[in-house]
Amino acid sequence: MKPQLDTAIRTGIQRTIQTYHIEHPYVYNMSKEERTALFDDLRTELEEESGLNEPYLVKNLLWTFNALKFDWGQLTIGSVRPLSFFTQWQRGLSLNKMLSQYLAMTLLLVATAYLLIFILGLPLALILSQNHNKWYDRLLSTMAPISSVPSWVIGILLIAIFAVELKIFPVGGMFDTLPPKNKIGYIPILLKHMALPVIAIFLSLFFQMVYSWRTIFVTFGDEDYVDLGKAIGLKPKKLRRDYILKPSLPYVITSFSLILISFWQMTMALEVIFQWHGIGWLYITVGLPNFWGESMYPGELLIALSLVVLFAYLLGIVVFLLDIVYILVDPRIRLTQNEPTLRIIPTKHKKLFRKKHSPIYYEKASSLTNKSKTKSISPKVNVHQLIITLQSGTKQLLKGFGKFIVELRKFPSAVFGFAIILLLVLGSLYAVIE
Repeated sequence: MKPQLDTAIRTGIQRTIQTYHIEHPYVYNMSKEERTALFDDLRTELEEESGLNEPYLVKNLLWTFNALKFDWGQLTIGSVRPLSFFTQWQRGLSLNKMLSQYLAMTLLLVATAYLLIFILGLPLALILSQNHNKWYDRLLSTMAPISSVPSWVIGILLIAIFAVELKIFPVGGMFDTLPPKNKIGYIPILLKHMALPVIAIFLSLFFQMVYSWRTIFVTFGDEDYVDLGKAIGLKPKKLRRDYILKPSLPYVITSFSLILISFWQMTMALEVIFQWHGIGWLYITVGLPNFWGESMYPGELLIALSLVVLFAYLLGIVVFLLDIVYILVDPRIRLTQNEPTLRIIPTKHKKLFRKKHSPIYYEKASSLTNKSKTKSISPKVNVHQLIITLQSGTKQLLKGFGKFIVELRKFPSAVFGFAIILLLVLGSLYAVIE
């Protein structure tokens, strides 16, 4: 069985040969033998250019090197699903151009939503951490489970409310049917069409991120230096900025970066629903096969593979930048290890402890103990004592479970999540029994 990538490249070459006469009409004037020779030479040239004739290791290293350069080659579309910027039937396109165009559309949605989350969520989390257990703090804790709803589900609800019923925003797409009078007119049209997708992404992350940041700020707010700042009469704004926010910035940035890495997971189905031509729409509509319509669509494997590699690159870039940001926001982290470090000098008692617990000392002691043993006495099992131990353990377990329920009642989001987990467990047991 040939590797999938080899098969995809050979399929692309075959499509290029089949559609060669469309862009080169002079082929019709050639004889059958001349066309066959021309197509054979073209196939040989394309296979050598793509590296298919090289040994297995060489061609895979070549493809890996090209992928590192963001050079994914040419794509020949031969399906009934042309992309938005196709000007001809079945033409060769650069995958770099295609991915960069569609990635820009996805980043427009994601960057806008994440910027709103960071600008609005960080100050709100700081304020809630200083007003712990107030009614609005509990309200946000209750709304935190909303973030467990996928963005595409929220998108469908937003379409039903604001597009179908209220008719405030369009149902989908990126532009209106009629073009504006000038290029500046595209800005309000684009903002109007991206409003609902951005709100869907915002609602699917905002409450979760605020709750997470608020928990971090509450933990750092209990430190001694924060109490000292309150005692000397610092203003709440300075206290939040210098004594709580700055020490906790690495943790905040880490949580935000982990959400940023997985942006493509929440945008794929969302872009299909809103018909927003980003990488999610490209991956599902063009890259993956579809056998549910009136005609069978085999998909474009090269697009799917290129997008997977692109996601891996984005993950590596974000992690690399995260290490650099750590150094900038936390002065305790350094790239070099030339600074003097503290070292604990062992005392006499620690040296004696190490000597007694060394393997040599242990072997000597065990050998002396074995020689002094004459016979072993097997202890008798006391059934009454065992029953008393089990009863006391059960009482402690029930007492601990009662404390757990009391603490759980203080957090409505935890109660909601615990109820869902319990319902799923009961449903699974019922399915197994039935």
